[in-house]
Amino acid sequence: MHLARSLEQPSQQRAPVELGLLIDQALDDVWAQASARQVQLHWQPPEDEALTLGDASQLRRALVNLLSNAIQYGPAQ
Repeated sequence: MHLARSLEQPSQQRAPVELGLLIDQALDDVWAQASARQVQLHWQPPEDEALTLGDASQLRRALVNLLSNAIQYGPAQ
């Protein structure tokens, strides 16, 4: 639902965003959910920064949604 809204009304808050930091934050957001399903989260940040231009909050929300769905609908453990 948030994705549909964001496509209808693109964000005006485009700024440089470091994707590694967003992934770290998204993993923190879903950690409890993963632990409850006994899913281990593994993430190895790249050696170089991965910058993109976008809305950090929308990108984080998209990452959390992807991770949450993978945890919820993937196999436990």
